[in-house]
Amino acid sequence: MKIRTIIIDDEPLARKRIVKLLEHVEEINVIEECSTGKRAIQAINELAPSLVFLDIKLKDMTGFKILEQIIPSVKPVVIFITAYDEFAIKAFDYFALDYLQKPFREDRFFKSVNKAIEVIKDKQSLLFDNKIKSVLDYITAHGENKIFVKKIPVKLGNKIL
Repeated sequence: MKIRTIIIDDEPLARKRIVKLLEHVEEINVIEECSTGKRAIQAINELAPSLVFLDIKLKDMTGFKILEQIIPSVKPVVIFITAYDEFAIKAFDYFALDYLQKPFREDRFFKSVNKAIEVIKDKQSLLFDNKIKSVLDYITAHGENKIFVKKIPVKLGNKIL
């Protein structure tokens, strides 16, 4: 499954460069590009991406304000991209995975992307494990008085086995 990604930057050339670089990353699917904070908040809340590339200074608000206004349950992995180095410490207060200062080198970008992919896959795996555990816990707790089917019908071609 591809990682749903949103790129948020008010500079069209910066967005274009990130999109171009991400074309080489099979696991990533760019689902939206945003040039304003207002649109970014809407896109994150509606599309629930797993990964966001976020500029710190947009024309209408900061990346920090965007993160403060998204639905708490969405919580995408965030890689800040910016020309300013003075916001790095604050970015990590907002649980940024990484902080890329423009102009960044391609190898540094891909290192950050690979780190994000690893974190997201671990997070998805943990969520799946928790769902399986919940089902097994339910069966264990409620299974003593239940009769479970010992055979499961499976359709194979035109037959049911």
